[in-house]
Order: sequence, then C-alpha cells, then structure tokens
Amino acid sequence: MRQSTLLRRGCVKRALVAGVLVICLGASAGAPEAATPKPDCFNGLLAFASLAPDAYSEIYSISFDGRRRDVSRTTGSDSFLQPSPDGSKVAYWTDGQLVVANADGSDPRQIPGASGQSDASPTIAWSPDSRRFALTQAAVSRAVSGTYVAVFDLTTGHWTAFSGLGVEAPQWSPDGTAIAVDSALRTEVSLLRLDGTRVTPIAPGTLTGWSPDGKHLLIVNSSGQAQVVSVAGGAPETVAGLAVSGWTPDSSRLLGISTNLPDANTLETVAIDGSDPRVIAQDAGQARLSPDGRRVVFLRRTDQHVVVTDLDGNIVRDFGAWNAGPYELHKQFEPYWSPNGREILYWSGGKIFVADDDRGTLHALAGGAAETVGQHPAWAADGSAVFDDIIRATGNTDIYIAHSDGHSLRRVFADHVSEGGPVWSPDGKRLAFIRYGTRPSLVVTDLAGHTRTLTTLKTRTRQALPQSIWGADPLPSPPAWSPDGTTIAVATRTGVKLVNVRSRTVRPWHRPPAEGVPVAVAWSRQGALATTDGLDESSIWITRSGRTQAIGVNGWSDPNYGDVSGLAGNLAWSPDGNKLAYLRYGAENGTGYFAWVWDSIRVTDTTTLRTRAIPADEWGFSWSPDGRYLIEGGVNTLIARADGQRVATLAGLRAIEPSWQPLCRKTD
Repeated sequence: MRQSTLLRRGCVKRALVAGVLVICLGASAGAPEAATPKPDCFNGLLAFASLAPDAYSEIYSISFDGRRRDVSRTTGSDSFLQPSPDGSKVAYWTDGQLVVANADGSDPRQIPGASGQSDASPTIAWSPDSRRFALTQAAVSRAVSGTYVAVFDLTTGHWTAFSGLGVEAPQWSPDGTAIAVDSALRTEVSLLRLDGTRVTPIAPGTLTGWSPDGKHLLIVNSSGQAQVVSVAGGAPETVAGLAVSGWTPDSSRLLGISTNLPDANTLETVAIDGSDPRVIAQDAGQARLSPDGRRVVFLRRTDQHVVVTDLDGNIVRDFGAWNAGPYELHKQFEPYWSPNGREILYWSGGKIFVADDDRGTLHALAGGAAETVGQHPAWAADGSAVFDDIIRATGNTDIYIAHSDGHSLRRVFADHVSEGGPVWSPDGKRLAFIRYGTRPSLVVTDLAGHTRTLTTLKTRTRQALPQSIWGADPLPSPPAWSPDGTTIAVATRTGVKLVNVRSRTVRPWHRPPAEGVPVAVAWSRQGALATTDGLDESSIWITRSGRTQAIGVNGWSDPNYGDVSGLAGNLAWSPDGNKLAYLRYGAENGTGYFAWVWDSIRVTDTTTLRTRAIPADEWGFSWSPDGRYLIEGGVNTLIARADGQRVATLAGLRAIEPSWQPLCRKTD
C-alpha cells in the first residue's frame, strides 16, 4: 500500500477494529433519549449491529498486586476518566452524562448542564485545588452555535460561563487563577482571568500548555512551529524545528523531537528561546520527562524498545519492545510517570503495563485475551493505583432493529459469533449482513427470523468485527443489494462477488482498474455500482451503463508534507443516485508506526464533483429514505442533514454500521 506521512497531533480517533469497538459500544437495556428531527418521511426502521446487553465497560481502580475496586458500574460507555489532582474525586462520562464520584466510586453525582454533545470536547480540566473544573460546552440555539468554556464549582453546584463564543480546550494555570483557551473562530490563544470574566488575547496559534511556573504558554503557530509566549504579553519566541512534548520542572528548557532534516527524530532539550540544543538520543519517538526532570522515557525507533535515559543520553533502563497490537495501530506510545517518579505506566499490546524504574521490572496490570482495557490509563494522585475502563466480554455483536427515533430496540439475529453490516433490501422486508468467524458468510434474514446463508467468504485470518483496511486480508464490508433485490454484491479479498439471492450462485464482478483489494461496495437504486480499494492516492470507481467513472478521493494539504491524497471507505449512495457518501481517512504518524484514521464523512455530487464534509465520530453511516439525512453509528448515534447540521442524537443506541429501511410515508 502506498502511504503518505501526515502528522496529526492532539486528536484521539477510533480505529476500525474489534478491540476499540468493544470499548465504545454495547447494546442499551433501556430506551435511548432522542431529539427527533422532522424529515419528509421518517417511518423506516433502523438496522445495525451492537454488542449484547451484558457487554459494557466498567471503571476500575487497580492496585499493583492486581486487585481491583469498582469505581463505576454504570451500564454503557464509560470513558475519559480523569482523577482530581488531590486524588479525592474522579470524573467520567457515561452515555453522554458527566459524573463526578469519590475516588472509590462512592457517591456518584451527575453534573447538571454538562454538555455531552459530540461537538463539545469531553475533556475535563480540573483546577489545581480540585474544587472546580472547566469544560468546553456546546452552545446551540436558533441564533448561534459553537462552543464556550464554563467552570463548575463542586461546592456551590453552580456553573460560571465565560464570554467568547468559539473558545475551547481549557487549561488551568498552575496557581489556579487563570485558564488558557483556544479560540477556534480566530485560531488564537486567550487567557480567562478568574477574578472576572475578562478574556485577554495572547497570541495567534493553538494552545499546547502552561510552563510549570505559570509564566509562559507553549503554543503552535499556523506554520506548525512551537512558540513560547509570556502570559504578561509580548511577542512569541519561535522554537523552530522541534515538536515539543514538555517542559523541564524549572521551566527553563523544553523537551522535544527534532523535525529538521537530516536530524529528524532526534530527542533533545533546548532553552525556551530555542537556543542551546542538547541531544539526548537519535531516532527517538514520543518522550516524557520524569517529575524531577532527571530522566526521560521514550520509544527507541530502531528496535521499538521502551527505554529510560538520563539527560545525557545514558541508558538507565531498557524495558523491551512496545507492542502496537495487530489491530490497534491508532494507539500511540504514551508513557505516564507516577507522581513519585519511580514507575512508568503505558498501554502496550492491549495490556496496561507498569515499569518500575528503580528495580527495572515490568508487569502487566490488566488486559489480554479475556478483557479489553482503555487507551489512556491514569495514575491515582498518590501513585498507589491505576484507573482505567475495562470490558470483560468477548465482543460478540448481534443484529438489532429499532424505530428511527431510537426506541423499541429488538434483536433479530444472534449466535455465538459476531455479525455486522446489516443492509435493508430495496423492498424493506429483508436484511443482508455478514456473519464473521473463521469463515465469514453472507446471510439474509427477514424480521420473523427466517434466515438463509447464501455463501461463505474466503479469509485467511480469524477476526471478530469488520474489515481492517491495512492488511492484505480485509474482512468483507457491508453488502449491497441490486435495485431489483435479486442480487447482493460484497467486497472480499479476492474482489467483488455477486451473489444470487434465490439460487445462491456466486460470480465475480468485472473490477475497475483498482490496484488493491476492494474494501467497500455500494449499489445505487439506479443501478450504479461504486467500489474503492482503500489505498492512498486511489479513487472511487463508479460503473453504470457499461461505463466506468473514476472520482478522486478528496484530499487535503498539510504544512509539513504538502498535498496529500485521500483514502476512502464505507460507501453509500443517496436514494436519488446523485450523491455518494464515503468515509475519508486522514493519517496518524506516531513513534515507529503509521496508521489511517477517519476524519469525516464526505458527500460528493457525482455530476458536479462538489464535496461537503460532515464530522464523523464513528464508523458506519447510511442515508434516510428521503435522502435528506445521514445516520452515523456510534455510542450516541447521530442524525445529520446532508449539509452537516446535526439534528438528532439517539443517545445509548450504540449502532455499528446502521442502515435505514427504505420506506417512506409523508409526514407533516
């Protein structure tokens, strides 16, 4: 596969694989809440895959001897857990609700007025004294939309909203008297003074963080360069050619990875004005200083080993190879020093590891074949335990249906292996889906449970959930019905197959001139067949009336690497056959790995080739029967207009690859 090298920071994305979907998804036992939109026709059912009702994540406090204490037993998706600085509280999100509890999980308190909407950041910024926290909130009304920053006082139970629409990503000053924020509207870093609601612009750019002494801010300018700016005012000082990852404890120097050729990937420290570079190691990845500033842990790119050195580059510890895991390539190596600087916490190969820097020992706290752990484990304030969310379930998915407002959830197919990608037949009476396992198969069922297996689909690997686009053996994507409902197309590792629903005969489809294995196929009601092979610098091929049209995937421009071609997957035609939606992927370049991650749904008019972007939080989407809306699968399943405006949230539905029944009844 051709691969670009696009570097993206500060963004957590989900991957296309079972390990992550298990963390994020699970069937809800109760009816989800929904804000119902008003399309022209809205009576069709939704079909989707989801985890069984007993599969859900729990947050645990895990001690070094492996003992666990429940912090949250809430059924649903618990994530973004953040302990308070004094260790007395934990905050986390569950089903779009913000909860603050004691560190042992007792006395959980739902915070009223906290926005769980996907266009507001879920990250909770605790004040240094642990009495307050700041949060990016979503402002939505008939007149305005955007984000703002609000502070919640745990003692009084009151919110304080700060003026300035478009501000986000709050970070407290070390003394707790101010909050630095980004302004998305003006790409500017500003300061909120907590002695009032005054907003002071600091400098153009994007916020990275405070210096330990609270006198400076680290920002990134529009050219991608790190800059240091005084909170008292003045011109920013550019630190050219360094991807900064932290400060020394005395605030006098910066730690980072060189981005200058030929010295790229050199780990070094520099003075805050960019002078006096001191090399620590060559060919290094993500690095973090110990609390006392004397040691640094990083990933050595030459052999992917986790090593600890002093600031002169002398190796103190080598903890062996870091494992990105077979399907977890979106995860970066992110080490976390314990408060006392003796242990290092990190995720590797689906497990949580603690490395003892004093003794040189390494042991796993949780994770493995029987359970899935979260991506960002966190230290308790006293360093005695680790917090993380864990699922102790197989990740088996079944096929469900629900009304289009999210209610009346019902399971229509279930067995001991996972199913995915259900797609409605043109008459809305049957579902075709993929049954995964050792030999994936194409299955058709009606809502009464009459099921037929049409064919098996060759694969050399055993996987639980839908395809990875990276390997030579992708699992089948959702199938596609022909307009007359007699044939189903499915993308496999040997090409697109056409399966006759009545006779079960299988024949290959004449592929367009693609270079790789097809990863997605879509069949319009007008008879156009679209495919894509999921390669960088590739295209979407549309075949109709014997002619093939190639549409380039909408790309982007990166300041470091120039123009980068896009990559597409999960194709879906609008009912009128004029628009084709696809999931566009960006790239993450981490420490010794490269991975694709989605960034948006793109809707292309196949005649004018004009393209709109819709934010994408989850994998899988489909059109409403009238073609005015797209439904996006996820923990909080979303419905958006084709122009990207979100109009409904089906909270708790947790739909993987939803499909909207093609029925239409006009409504007022």
